[in-house]
This record gives sequence, structure tokens and C-alpha cells, in this order.
Amino acid sequence: MNAVFKQRPALCEADIVQAATLLMLDCGYSAMSMRMLAKTLGVHAGSLYYHFPGKVELLEQVLSSVLQRRLDDWKVCKPKRRGALENLNAFVLFHLQRSSAFANEERLFERELRHVDDGLQTRLVALHGRYLGALSEIIVQGIRHGQFQVCNIDLTSQCLLSMISGVIKTVGSVNAMDRSVTESIAMLCRRLMQTQ
Repeated sequence: MNAVFKQRPALCEADIVQAATLLMLDCGYSAMSMRMLAKTLGVHAGSLYYHFPGKVELLEQVLSSVLQRRLDDWKVCKPKRRGALENLNAFVLFHLQRSSAFANEERLFERELRHVDDGLQTRLVALHGRYLGALSEIIVQGIRHGQFQVCNIDLTSQCLLSMISGVIKTVGSVNAMDRSVTESIAMLCRRLMQTQ
């Protein structure tokens, strides 16, 4: 085969997103260029624009894939037919484990979301809302069974998720997985909502 027409690797959006995620984790969104990404993939930079109109749209897809994987992982780990207290414990443990295991991805989302314009943020906000919705469902279940008492379900979900995420930032990923820490956080979440 002529060297000018040598075969290039087939390119799909999933490969681009995966490579872009790794580059953004390594050097950040601002430092990553489409040329750098193309070189990593072994293709011409122009071929990336066939899949994504620009770098911002690629970032939106990277962040969407991070959020979608988190939501999909929860659906797999979510206990089947359990009570609200058990489901809350499972959610707290899941979020601590997932956020510890994929701490870089969580930080990527927090750090790079500011680069996505308001129009593209809609999908990201919806995906994050679905994850928050899973926690809200647990709270609603607890209210129905007289185990929880809260004034604002959505605000409570956001506060609990922020608190759980804050534990990882405060004590570190490794320490957050200590059983005494996970049990303490789950107990605190329950006590913040339980009826007296």
C-alpha cells in the first residue's frame, strides 16, 4: 500500500471521549488542544470536527459521560426492594465509594463545568438532577413510611449530597472508605431527616 494512503485507525465518538477525558484529567480542559487529542488518537485534528463541532461540545460530552456512568453505576448497585433506611445507607456508601474510586472524574466535573456555556449545561444539569432524584426518591420513601420528616425534599437531597461529597474532600479518599467514617456519615444523614 502506498505510504501516502496508509490506513488510519477507525475513529468513533466513544474513543474520542475516552481519550479526551484522560487528557483533561492529565492537563485540564484549557491546556488540552484538539491537535493534542488528535495526536493521541493518531488522526488528523480536522477529523475530530466530523464528530464534534468544537472543543466545548467535546467537553460537554466528556462531562455527560462522567455523570452518566455515575448514574448507571448507582442503578446497578441500588438495592432492590429495601426500606428507606437501608436504601439511604446504600446510597451514602455508594457515593463515598464511587467518589473515592473516581475522584479525578468528580473533580474534572467540578473544575471544568465553568467552561460549558448555559445552553450546553442543560443536559449536564438534567443528568446530575437524575442522580439527585435517586436520593430524593429514598427521602420520599422514608417520608411515606413515617421514617423521615423534611420540609424541602430537593434542597435536602442537594444538602446531603454536598455533605457526603465534602467528607471525601475533608478526610481524603482513603480515609472516607473507613467503615467508621461511612457508618458515621450514614447515621448523620438519617438523623438529619428522622422524625423524633
